Amino acid sequence: MAQELQQDFDQVYAELNSATTCEKLGDEVIVCECFCVNVLDIRNTCSHLGVADLELLKSTFGLGDGCRTCLQHQDYWINKIY
Repeated sequence: MAQELQQDFDQVYAELNSATTCEKLGDEVIVCECFCVNVLDIRNTCSHLGVADLELLKSTFGLGDGCRTCLQHQDYWINKIY
């Protein structure tokens, strides 16, 4: 059952990621549930770069130090920050 749910979750992310439109995520969207990191946190942290710097986010917020779902699905969110 849990494996089926994970597969469904992965499929939804894949479909969203393959969409031709590149809508930006809203500020309130949670990227990392373990450490409550939302899009606004990422934008504020990386604003001087204009891109979401994964290494900076890892060192600042601990992204990937919890369940790692945020990193597993980075292809979905990382290009929708800016």
